[in-house]
Amino acid sequence: MNYTFTEKEVEMMYYWGQYADGESCFTEEEQKLYDKIERILTPLQKEKDESRKIVEFFKEICSTYKGVSYSLRYPGGNCIRFIDVDKDLCFGTAKSKYTDVVLEVSKVINKLKLKKREG
Repeated sequence: MNYTFTEKEVEMMYYWGQYADGESCFTEEEQKLYDKIERILTPLQKEKDESRKIVEFFKEICSTYKGVSYSLRYPGGNCIRFIDVDKDLCFGTAKSKYTDVVLEVSKVINKLKLKKREG
């Protein structure tokens, strides 16, 4: 699965709850972006257990963005490291929900305005 997100898609994930509840009025472009995000997130939510989805999401984010690394930091937990700001975002994979992790990571990506890797 390829997670290549535009800035607008990251913004939509940041506000996922608002979009997901159907109360937002989309432009045609926003609807296409929402549909793309939904196609990525919905099957993953159904296919695999939460911890596996989180690990796969972390790995894909690390391969998509500069200055991000992933590690198993403590038993039963995974961290995504934002190298340029020397901060870690850690989740207990057994207790964390995939959608919550996507939301939190998206917030940080959006706030830090991370650049995508070339090529």
